[in-house]
Amino acid sequence: MNKLLKNTILTSTLVATFSGCAMDEFARKYSPEGVTQMLKDKMSGRSADNLLKDFEEPILAKPFVKFYDMPRHSLKYHKTTITVTNQWVHFSENVYMNRVNSYIVDHSADNEFAKLYKEAIKKRGNEYRKFTAPFNQKVVEKIYGRAVPTFDNDRDLKLIWNKIPMLAEFSKEGELLSVMIFKVEVGAAFNKFSNQNVQSEIILNAIIAVGSSLNSIKNSISKKEWEANQL
Repeated sequence: MNKLLKNTILTSTLVATFSGCAMDEFARKYSPEGVTQMLKDKMSGRSADNLLKDFEEPILAKPFVKFYDMPRHSLKYHKTTITVTNQWVHFSENVYMNRVNSYIVDHSADNEFAKLYKEAIKKRGNEYRKFTAPFNQKVVEKIYGRAVPTFDNDRDLKLIWNKIPMLAEFSKEGELLSVMIFKVEVGAAFNKFSNQNVQSEIILNAIIAVGSSLNSIKNSISKKEWEANQL
């Protein structure tokens, strides 16, 4: 999100909270990146209807279809990955920077994406396992083949990878079938990240990976490491 748009969003704190949230949601949807994503989806044929046809594991995908155009949420997908987001906090909701870490920890355990993922795994007749938050970051780095960035310069967002435990799906025979990994994006009012007394925005990202997207994990993380990081 560009700096001008962020500053515009912050003016919503001068009006009632409901109006502020509505302004924030409108700004998110019609921001440059929001419009770009809508155009990409239209050109590629991606839609809520096609998600279940295009994604390799439709049973895992089905619970997340509702987030495609839900307020405060977004969903992007490819053949073997789904990324779904929830705008946990808008600037207008006055969660200050000094509360960001505790907010993430307090809201991560029972986040809606994790619940749906676990329910879908049970429907597939498989089991889920929970792993440490630092292991979440390690798995992300294995998937992408590089160290994860800690800041998004294009959108002026701090990126946090090691605050939320990851989840993984295993067959009864112990084969890794899918993972749900987490990223949290944090913005600061007027980009004053060093000021603990300004408003924040907090966005939860959950990424489901299946199929070939798991190859790098299977080939580079030992059974011993999985066991050592299981909760």
